[in-house]
Amino acid sequence: MMTCALRKVARLLAFSATLAISTWVMASGASAQDTGDQRLTPNEWRQQVNAGTVRIITKGAGCTCTELASDMAKVLNELGETRVLPILGVGSLQGMADVLYLEGIDMSIVQADALAYIKQNKLHQDVDGRIRYITKLHNSEVHLIARRDINSLAELDGKVVSFGEPGSGELITGRTILKLAGIEVEEVFRDRDKALEQLEDGQIDAMFIVTGKPADAVADLTKQQGLHLVPLEFTPELAQYYIPSEFTSTSYPNIIPEGEVVPTVAVGEVLAVYNWKPDTERYAKLERFVNAFFDKFEQFLAPSRHRKWKEVNLAAEVPGWQRFGPAERKLRQILAERRQQGGQNERQLFAAFVKSVAGENMSEQEIGELYRRFTEWVRQQ
Repeated sequence: MMTCALRKVARLLAFSATLAISTWVMASGASAQDTGDQRLTPNEWRQQVNAGTVRIITKGAGCTCTELASDMAKVLNELGETRVLPILGVGSLQGMADVLYLEGIDMSIVQADALAYIKQNKLHQDVDGRIRYITKLHNSEVHLIARRDINSLAELDGKVVSFGEPGSGELITGRTILKLAGIEVEEVFRDRDKALEQLEDGQIDAMFIVTGKPADAVADLTKQQGLHLVPLEFTPELAQYYIPSEFTSTSYPNIIPEGEVVPTVAVGEVLAVYNWKPDTERYAKLERFVNAFFDKFEQFLAPSRHRKWKEVNLAAEVPGWQRFGPAERKLRQILAERRQQGGQNERQLFAAFVKSVAGENMSEQEIGELYRRFTEWVRQQ
């Protein structure tokens, strides 16, 4: 017979299952009240569940982009019209291929240097015409980890270096940096855990990790392991793809002494999307996502969301990329509204200034005319 404790557990599990199902039904936009006495047919359910659903594929577990995709789901799924489904992927190269070819994938978070790499190596046809971006997201820092006897990029020449898994962002960025520096290495491909293990054992000499700082795999390192972050100096050659960045003890206190700075470079992450034609259903779904994402962007800056959201500038241009049509229009609308609001604020400040100088001797009409002449003078200057 079932004991009292077991009965309580059974009731709790049943309640949890019921709550989970109810939450899913509400999120999909349908409930028993919505459907009345008549039950939806399987086809009607299918249409309703898929109507506003967009799928975003990330670079994989442990990537900062995966946490940002999770935040998108938490914020935008509350709206009801849009439902975001994050999916774990495998690196930027595969992420680009998934957007181009994988059925059901609407967006992918990839490194900004992936598009140039694909074109240079002729991996896909007409990629410029088929790929767009919605916005630039955060920056991912390049972590070059090596033994203590390797202290510069040049010292990697002829050494064994891990570039992550095949198709990963480490492959793209690592190869690009070494090629620009004229350095040749023996390439191997290992996941992070395996690469760190072989690096510590001396089977390989260095490894690349490209992700937002602080990376858990790097934060867990200790000086006793004999590994460190190799400085990556910013050069004019790197400037075409990367921006300067740095590591300090704030990010990695176990391996960087307080007050010490390790220079590195960072690559932007972009929200890539297929360039669907305006008269398609996929285009309409993505347009709804774009509007919701831009309208609710302030919610991504809340303390409960990932700190990397504070790096996002929705208006930032990504060299070599073209923005998705609905995102371009939405951005222009937002900027126009902000300029208008800024003009209204400026007009109010101007009126307050005039009154502080002239007292009540000037009418609102006279202040308005003076402001018009002032703005015209500013424009001519």
